[in-house]
Amino acid sequence: MFRRTLLTTVLLLSQLLSKADEGMWLPSLLKTINADAMYSKGLKIPIDSLFSLNSSSIKDAIVQFGGGCTGEIIGKNGLLLTNYHCGYSQVVSHSSVKDNYLTNGFWAMSMNEELPCAGLTATFIVRMEDVTESIVPFVNDSLKEIEKTVMIKELSQVLVQKAIQELIMMQK
Repeated sequence: MFRRTLLTTVLLLSQLLSKADEGMWLPSLLKTINADAMYSKGLKIPIDSLFSLNSSSIKDAIVQFGGGCTGEIIGKNGLLLTNYHCGYSQVVSHSSVKDNYLTNGFWAMSMNEELPCAGLTATFIVRMEDVTESIVPFVNDSLKEIEKTVMIKELSQVLVQKAIQELIMMQK
């Protein structure tokens, strides 16, 4: 009986003393909210090296993978890492009974052995911009919620396409 009471007490105390410090941190708020905590835990580089809105930083290695997942680029040759489920359909498309990459994995020993994944994209953030003033005037209280949502989505798509075209023109 004593052991059970002692064990219960220890477990309860450990619950009280434990502290979860995890989850999603908004990159744009690292400097103002999380910097002190990160430095106290051993961060040795400037916060701007992790996230700087329109300057080079580690954030530039993060990509939107396949339209819905995230991935990160590591290494000088652009090796992309992502979660298993994000690339699952591509792995399935290359697998066969003979070459079951789902079970056995796959390792390209050279760039020539890489397996192409037609239609798969990795999108890099080039810049971020507050577009509130370009959208808010078109969304008013006379619209139903679904109409507001559709309007915001359509206006956002126009702004994205415009930004892409501007980027293409700058690169020419």
